[in-house]
Formats: sequence, C-alpha cells, structure tokens
Amino acid sequence: MPLFSIAAVALAAIIGWHIARRLLVRPLVALRREVATYRPGKILSPPATTMSAAQEIAELSEAFHALSRDVARHEQEMQRALADQTRLTREVHHRVKNNLQIISSLISLHWRATEDPGTASAYLSIQRRVDALAVVQRNHYAELEEQKGVSARAVINEIVASLRTSAQIQNARALDINVECDDICLHLDVAAPVAFMTAELADLAISQDMAGMLHISLKFMDDQPGKACLILESPLLRASSIASLRSAELCARVLEGLARQLRTSLNHNAETGRYGVVIPVIV
Repeated sequence: MPLFSIAAVALAAIIGWHIARRLLVRPLVALRREVATYRPGKILSPPATTMSAAQEIAELSEAFHALSRDVARHEQEMQRALADQTRLTREVHHRVKNNLQIISSLISLHWRATEDPGTASAYLSIQRRVDALAVVQRNHYAELEEQKGVSARAVINEIVASLRTSAQIQNARALDINVECDDICLHLDVAAPVAFMTAELADLAISQDMAGMLHISLKFMDDQPGKACLILESPLLRASSIASLRSAELCARVLEGLARQLRTSLNHNAETGRYGVVIPVIV
C-alpha cells in the first residue's frame, strides 16, 4: 500500500509537471523569445505554443501582438508625416532660393539701366548682400537631405568669388580676398549672419577708393569645443582709411545686430581694421 501511494504521488507529480510545462513553461519561454527580438515597427506574432497555453498566457500573448501592431501603425504614420514635413521644408527652401535669385536679377536689371554712378553703386551694394544670402540658401538646399548643415568653406568661397566680380565691376579694380577656413558645418541660422557679415564688411572695403586686401578666417577654437572664430580683417577697414564716417557707423550697427542674432559679442579693433566673432558650429 505505501508503495502504491508513492507511485501514485510520483505519477501525479510527473503528470502535473508535464501539464505545467505544456500550459505554462513552454508558452512563457516562447513568448519571452518573441518579445526579446522585438524592435519598433515589428509586429509580434503569437507563438504557436501559446494557442494551447493557459488562458491568461494566451491573452497576454495576444495583448503583446495587438500592442506591437499599434506601435507599427504609429511608426508608419510618423514616417509618412516626416516625409511630408521634409517635402514641405524642401519646397519652402526651394522657393526662398528662387525668390532671392529673382530679386538679385531685378536689382541687376536696374543697375544696368541706371546712368548715375552713385545709384549704380547703391544697386551693387544691395546686390552683394542679396547674393550672399542666396549662396547660403542654395548650399543649404543642396545639403538638406544629408542634414549635416551648411558647409562654411563652400559658402565663403562662393561669396568671395561673387565679391571679387562685384568689386571689379564697381571700381574697375580687383579686391584681393584671402580665405582660410576649416572644414566647418554651420546651422542655417548661423550661416546666414556669417554670410551677411562677410558681405557687409566687403562692401565697406569696396567703397574705399584704394586698393587693398581682405582677409577672412574661420577656424575651430581649441579651447572651446563646438565653437569657431570668424575673423575679417583689412587695412581698408581701419578707422584712418574709411572715407565716410556715416557708412562706417551704419556698418557697425548692422554688425552689432548680427552679433546679437548669433548670441555673441563683436570684437572690433579700429586701428588694425579687424572684426571677430565666436560662433557655434556643428560637431
């Protein structure tokens, strides 16, 4: 009788283990494997073993499946929304770029039509600023897909080429511009003020009735990660060289405003004709 009882208990334990393994352990292990491989966007499939599992485990598996389905749907909606936003952003930048080119062309037409030298110089001065902004917008549009910002070297070199041509047209004299620029990328809201500062100071240099050189430098700062120093310097920008005090004061106000837009201070040495600002860069 005791042997029969022991055998009955052992048999019951074995049967209970197999039932627990079939209804609980194996379904939970399968479900854990499926959940462990989950990534956003993937739809979890209820493991086959959970179909014959305990009702609670089967419901848990179905809940995971429904949750992953909802997440995948939301992911697809977000991807579509992001694609639409990117398309709209590209369209806006494309229209801004085209509008700036149209404005530049209209200014050029008026410049060619005028016979007054003073008016012609004023048109060229305005066109230099518009062209600088157009260069930034054009480069930003070209690199919009990569989302790495605007290449400062490409922007400055293109602006410099345009300034040389403009100086030659206005004064029949080339403006010697020297550029030193690290491989730096800028956000659009930084690149635009940098371009405008370059055009503003170059315009002031071109307006002086003498030959000279403009030095432009944009270098990383070793002691300030994520920062770069923009320097524009020319003998033509010295206080002793500037013919029109009014033009110099107007230029100073514009540069101070651009420096505030960059959330930095403008360093100016009137004796050497040196202007400098520290700007944030993309790292």
